[in-house]
Formats: sequence, C-alpha cells, structure tokens
Amino acid sequence: AVAAFAVPIQRILADGTSQAHPDSSTVFDGLLLQGNAQQGNLVLALAAGDLMLGGQGLQASGTAELRVAGAVLDGDLASDSVDITATTLTVFASNVGTAESTLETSLGTVTGTVGAGGLYVQESDALLVSNLISAGTVVLSTLGSNTQHLSVASLSAAGQTVTLVSQGAV
Repeated sequence: AVAAFAVPIQRILADGTSQAHPDSSTVFDGLLLQGNAQQGNLVLALAAGDLMLGGQGLQASGTAELRVAGAVLDGDLASDSVDITATTLTVFASNVGTAESTLETSLGTVTGTVGAGGLYVQESDALLVSNLISAGTVVLSTLGSNTQHLSVASLSAAGQTVTLVSQGAV
C-alpha cells in the first residue's frame, strides 16, 4: 500500500519545476517530500520519476520500504539534515544519493537493490548492511563515536567500487 502523507507533497514536472499535489496517494512523476512522520511501517511506491527528500525528510518509527523507478535523492542540498529515519530501510531504486550529495540517514539496517547510479549513504550512527545489491558504486559511511560500527552481512556490487568508512569498526 502507498502511504498517506501528513504534509503536502510536490509533483516534480519534466522541466524540473514543482507543483503541489493534493492527493498524496496517487502515483505520479516524482515527489518532493518535505518532512513526513509515519507511525509504524511505511511503504512508498513511485512508478515513475525520482523521490527527493527535503526538510525533515522521511521518518518512520518502524521499517520504510521505498520502491522508486528513478532515484532517491537529497532534496535539501544546502543542509545535512537526516533524510530518512527508520529501523530498517529496504530500497529499490536506480540510485540512492549521489557522489555530490549523499543521503543522510538514521537507520538500523539498509537492504535492497539499486541500479547503476549506485548508493551513497552517510549514517548518523551504527549501520548494518544486509542483502544489499548494487549495479553501481557503493559509498557507506557512519558518523558518531568509535563505538558506532558499520557492519556488513551481505553486500554485492560486482565489478564496482565499494567504499566503507566508519568512526568505529567495519
């Protein structure tokens, strides 16, 4: 099911401009999400376009599953605020973040499949990577103290560059 959002969602048009979209349960060509708090689990499916996370980003008290035809991007390039908060993020997208603008997260676990655009994530504390498949570059970093570890249970990026950076152990 597609989640109902508590805040206005912007429709991203082909020319890059955006307009308010009154029906947040409709699938359309790209979203700009400016802060959404969801109790429990969240599933968001976007059949076309990119998902841009801005403001306070996406917040789920449980798991978040993002199925995005395009990319999951940082919509507030001037800020390093957390874009996604969840216990587990399962993501299926062409790419997550970019080399120029990583997606800032507060997760327990990240899993899923990303395309040739790769995955660029900066985690605010410890992170477990599990069953993650990427057709592109993977850059994962954790911030925080030396007790905040980056753990990898399963990561596949055949023939691609994988960079893991942690203040704690890897």
